[in-house]
Amino acid sequence: MSPEADRVESIFAAALAKTSPEERATYLAEACADDDALRQRVDALLRASDEASGASFLTTPHTPAAAPPSEGPGTRIGPYKLLQKIGEGGMGVVYMADQEHPVRRRVALKVIKPGMDSAQVVARFEAERQALALMDHPNIARVLDAGTTDSGRPFFVMELVKGVPLTKFCDDDRLTPRGRLELFVPVCQALQHAHQKGIIHRDVKPSNVLVTLYDGKPVPKVIDFGVAKALHQPLTERTMFTAFGTAVGTLEYMSPEQAEVNALDVDTRSDVYSLGVLLYELLTGTTPLTRQRLREAAYAEVLRLIREEEPPRPSTRLTQSGEELPAISARRQTEPARLAKLLRGELDWIVMKALEKDRARRYEAASGLARDVERYLNDEAVEACPPSAGYRLRKFARKNRALLTTATAFALLLAVGVGAVTWQVADRRREREAAATKARQALQSALDEAEAALKADRPADVDTALDQADQRQLDADAHDLRERLASVKKDREMVRRLEKILEQRWSLSAKERTLDASGAKAQYAEAFRGYGLAVGDEPAEAIAEAVRPSRIAGVLIDGLGEWFFLDPKQPGLQTLLDKLDPNPFRSAVREALAADQPDRLRELVAKADGTQWTPGFAAALGLHSALPDPERRRILQTAWDSHPNSFSLALTMSLQPSGFFASRESAKELAGWCRTAIALRPRSAVAYFYLSRALWGSKDQDGRVRALRKVVQLAPEFARAHALLGTALVSKGDLDDALTPLRKAIELDPGNRTTHSTMAVALARKGDWHGAAESLRRARASLPEGRVDTAITDNNPDDSYEEGFLDGVPQILLTGSRIPIGLMQVGRPMEAFRFCQELRGLTTSDDFVYSDTNSYNAACAAALASSGQGLDAPPPAERPAVRQQGLKWLTADLAAWRKYAAADPVKKDQITHKTMNHWLTDPDLTSVRDEAELAKLPGEERAKWQHLWADVKSLRERTRPRELLPPPAGVK
Repeated sequence: MSPEADRVESIFAAALAKTSPEERATYLAEACADDDALRQRVDALLRASDEASGASFLTTPHTPAAAPPSEGPGTRIGPYKLLQKIGEGGMGVVYMADQEHPVRRRVALKVIKPGMDSAQVVARFEAERQALALMDHPNIARVLDAGTTDSGRPFFVMELVKGVPLTKFCDDDRLTPRGRLELFVPVCQALQHAHQKGIIHRDVKPSNVLVTLYDGKPVPKVIDFGVAKALHQPLTERTMFTAFGTAVGTLEYMSPEQAEVNALDVDTRSDVYSLGVLLYELLTGTTPLTRQRLREAAYAEVLRLIREEEPPRPSTRLTQSGEELPAISARRQTEPARLAKLLRGELDWIVMKALEKDRARRYEAASGLARDVERYLNDEAVEACPPSAGYRLRKFARKNRALLTTATAFALLLAVGVGAVTWQVADRRREREAAATKARQALQSALDEAEAALKADRPADVDTALDQADQRQLDADAHDLRERLASVKKDREMVRRLEKILEQRWSLSAKERTLDASGAKAQYAEAFRGYGLAVGDEPAEAIAEAVRPSRIAGVLIDGLGEWFFLDPKQPGLQTLLDKLDPNPFRSAVREALAADQPDRLRELVAKADGTQWTPGFAAALGLHSALPDPERRRILQTAWDSHPNSFSLALTMSLQPSGFFASRESAKELAGWCRTAIALRPRSAVAYFYLSRALWGSKDQDGRVRALRKVVQLAPEFARAHALLGTALVSKGDLDDALTPLRKAIELDPGNRTTHSTMAVALARKGDWHGAAESLRRARASLPEGRVDTAITDNNPDDSYEEGFLDGVPQILLTGSRIPIGLMQVGRPMEAFRFCQELRGLTTSDDFVYSDTNSYNAACAAALASSGQGLDAPPPAERPAVRQQGLKWLTADLAAWRKYAAADPVKKDQITHKTMNHWLTDPDLTSVRDEAELAKLPGEERAKWQHLWADVKSLRERTRPRELLPPPAGVK
């Protein structure tokens, strides 16, 4: 039997043992992989077997192809329109699709195949989705969305990578070995990121590393985590396992531990081995185990070869390639003799270290492999080295164990006495050296990850890597690495300072609403000077030379650009930016801004196309007041089409002021941009803050509360976010929950009158009238000099859209009128009186609304307190003054009612009549209205009260509605 027939029979036997169609389909998809001819032969044997035995598989299709597809080009899945099928694997189909809302963009949508929705396959599909969602790296395709189709099959949406396999790209572009190595390094860094997130890819191969062009530069992207394995926890709650006896991965790139019978003990070094195979193929044009040899061997023999056979060195494989060597060399733009010589030595060592059968001898991490390749590219000494004589001897001994047993035993007997002491000393020395080496490697790995994350603008990953580096530096005896750590920390601190300035400008200051332009200019100058870049004092070319090689060059250039848009006339800044960003269009725009030529600026922008914009430049222009709103929006949208992964562009789109609250739909659109920004920067407090604003505009109070809770979690010192969270909870009626963020906001910003006023509303609604009164007093005390008319009755236009109003009503005004009533209801009329005395100083006496809602209540409080009622009645000596103040308030209020009724008798008489009638019957005023009580007062004061009540009765009669008047004489 031929090896191919042996392999077919082996897979057929294993598939026949499966007890369900789902298990059989899953096993066949993994065992046959992309070999369609092999799958067809196995399927034919299974059908013949089923027909002969009458098995139930005759009625249940055993392959996914049996189920008719329900999706295809032209159909829709949620907001996605499928355009064309671009890939198909064992369990899923990938389509190119258009996302239509909330953001228009082209994406890749992967949906599980019809008929493949068994528990095992769904678990693998969900594992891939979860694995991708955990990762955020520029060289890994990102997950953008997920859900289920109308038929209940899961799908997820990924970044569309329009690329070709890594090896094909290198061959088509005839990249030199150096060019191939430079593309290989970010692939290793991407796998290192996955490993740090606890994910092993398990199927690293050229077709899963696609190369695409961004701004004319090739960028590799790792895709297809369909067989990924979690290191520390399951990726999905569904059951997921690999069937006994099956190997996961592609045979040519599979590590020895993946080829074991159970394959349970697979770790990140398995991906390191596959990376070694990929590097071997990039350099030699073939894999260590050639495809022809794998096709000729039985399946069990293939697994044995992967586990046991040592591959030839890359340079050796090239010298043995015979007639193929000229073609291989031509695709690498290198002469045949020179190519083998180029690989001999360090490149051989690097590749063979990654391909060690004993994984303990491989690179500990993908970052270690990347670091050694970078050392080679930089003409530095690599860590990999040729196997030692002792290692080669151990390999020989394992192969010739029987022959060497007697000789070894004799040698051991001879050497044991002499070597015991020597071994112990040497062993201890080796342990110390090994510990130091391990600590140094761990510190190097953490620093590599921190630098890669800095370059990729992933601040959260930078912080994680720096924490790991801090833990390792105490154990590593490495002065050079400590200096490197200090340099990385300096870069991270600069990034943090620039982010802080931007956050303050976008209303994330702890106490101020916005940071004025002059303050921002000074902070930018201080930040760059502290970093060692004295803009304006040093030559622009010298500063540019320091910026270009920096790990954070992009962040520095964006920060300089933001500074320029605030201060175009800052000495030396325009010249510096022209050197760092010599694009003619952007230079012309900077010149127009520096010369204060808005017409020239508008002319330049109108002619610009999408190729002219960088994300930071477009974001700054998108907020520039010299441009009309439609033009600003066009700039941002055009830039977004070219840079759909820009956090600054997505966030700036969410800040567009035009029609912000024109409709609920416009607010929902802005919320969509905020969510896009959050997907790009999940820990951005700014993005969540502006999401809360958009959700307020769309009337989604629950969503607004969730967004604000996230803001205060990410920015716990942001007073305004705590205040707005409290306001939102008061509006929802969650009064107990509202008090905690309001108190925190007051702690962070004690002088904010709006927060005190909102606290008054919350306490008043809870019935804590004393606390509400104190909060309004604090609001009054926080007013600036001369602002005595706005604490209670006004709402500042700058913040009233979400802070001054609750439920669409000026609740602070209503609370100011309710507090005296509430205090009287709980038996504290004297406190109500004092509260009203304080508030009376905030408005004019002829303010009818204020007089109507507060003067009358104040007079009632005075009447009750002056008659000795309540828990806080004043001493008898103070009561006359309180009573006389009440008389003044009622007299002023009566004058206001006369003016009110005279303005429009037809409409206002009935209201006035009803009010005067209430005055004459209100029991709170009994002590200053009844004749028996008035008789107790001094004569002059009694006369004033009697005169007041006579005027009240007169106004009541004069405003009596016609239907309430007595009929004329003679009319019944």
